[in-house]
Amino acid sequence: MVRRSLFSDISGLDLSYGRGYFEDTDLAMAVRAHGYQVYMQPLAVVYHQEGSTLGTDESAEKQALMAANRRIFLSKWQAQLSSQHVPPSTPYHLAATQRYRRHILWVDDMIPEPDGDSGSVRMYHLWHVLLSEGFHITFFPNMFRYLHYALMARMHGVHIVLNRNSLVQRGCPYDVIGVSRKPVFAAWLRVLRVLCPKVPIIFDTVDLAFIREGRLALSKNYTMQPSIDSLIATIQADPQLTQLLDSELQLVRQSSVSLVVSDSEKQILDRFNTSVPVHIVSNIYEPQGSSFKCEGRRGLLFVGNMAHEPNRQAITYFVDSILPLLLGMLTPEEAKDFTFHVVGANLFDKDFPALHKEHVTFDGHASDEQLRALYMRTRLVVAPLLAGAGVKGKISQAMSFGVPVVATSVAVEGMHLNNGTDCFIADTPTQFAAAVVEPYRSCTRWQELSDHGLRNVVTFFSKESAQASLLQVLSSLGVT
Repeated sequence: MVRRSLFSDISGLDLSYGRGYFEDTDLAMAVRAHGYQVYMQPLAVVYHQEGSTLGTDESAEKQALMAANRRIFLSKWQAQLSSQHVPPSTPYHLAATQRYRRHILWVDDMIPEPDGDSGSVRMYHLWHVLLSEGFHITFFPNMFRYLHYALMARMHGVHIVLNRNSLVQRGCPYDVIGVSRKPVFAAWLRVLRVLCPKVPIIFDTVDLAFIREGRLALSKNYTMQPSIDSLIATIQADPQLTQLLDSELQLVRQSSVSLVVSDSEKQILDRFNTSVPVHIVSNIYEPQGSSFKCEGRRGLLFVGNMAHEPNRQAITYFVDSILPLLLGMLTPEEAKDFTFHVVGANLFDKDFPALHKEHVTFDGHASDEQLRALYMRTRLVVAPLLAGAGVKGKISQAMSFGVPVVATSVAVEGMHLNNGTDCFIADTPTQFAAAVVEPYRSCTRWQELSDHGLRNVVTFFSKESAQASLLQVLSSLGVT
């Protein structure tokens, strides 16, 4: 699409090209010569009647016209082609990305699904940082699930490659490589070292697998191990968990730099002296706030991807152990319209047959608009996690909407949250139920928690903070 005024200024299509060939490319060059940029919309559909002017046969007339018009085009734009474009022999994927300053390859388990989990939201924000710094991003997912997420990524300017052989055949045009998650890095390390032996590799842990799996193994009976020292001692006493710990530390040592999402996880890695720099690039949430005050809000909300075992465990723990106590503490009037909403991707009724009780509603996957509406009318968000690692997006997201949170100490680990000021932290069913009741009844207390929660998001989980951290990582690798 070209504005009519601009089309007139450049005198439309150059008639020197006669019946065709190079006239459309010439138009694009003319638009750029007038100070505009030319963009391609990757999802646009163009219906082209092949050969309607000169037929589909490779006739001598067609070949002669193509050669003549090529000479006209080269003569007209020789200066620009020499100074602004790569040689014709350049591989197509490099020619197509010549205007980017740097190239990065990122490998992850799947294409980010930002309406499904906090890690995907974080990845989208990291993409925005890289794109704003002039990086071309090639993204390879180990698993392809839904086309619309691939289209979303393309719309944001990310090049998705789904064929491993195609990726390998490109060689190594990258200045830096990023890999997310322990299993993905373990599967790709050898391939990447052969493909790009001199390119620095960023290992994005997302969360420390040995901490997550260690806590999960120790919390089968609704017990919790919040102490890092005790947890690591327990892990090192278990042969299977020790193997998990050693394999993850080995991957850290094989990287050029490793990323974690919190101070606490950086301290954990630092104690093992991996000799590899460890940087914090945390989750990213923009403060949303809310004009909906405490009055009129009802019920509780849990948000989490149910493909994640700690989330499934937390739901069962809350409904079995905390909810009965909580309902006993509420007045009949408070309990009358009380509902515990469970929202998340990969949530299926068959997974929780015993939890379909009065006051519990399984809402399933929610769009951004539906989730926003729930935040606007929910009194409190709960995060009764017994296991897990990393930073919990469910907490930051709730606080970004001004909704107070009641959580376990495991859930708030590394999030700079103070009990009673920024949120309520409780580690037993009785304590948890009592912690819910206080801000559920007192709008003054509710507002205090809401204000402090928003402040926490602004201070520790802003886009600016993550951007500064990521740029520091790239600078340390000499990729700026």
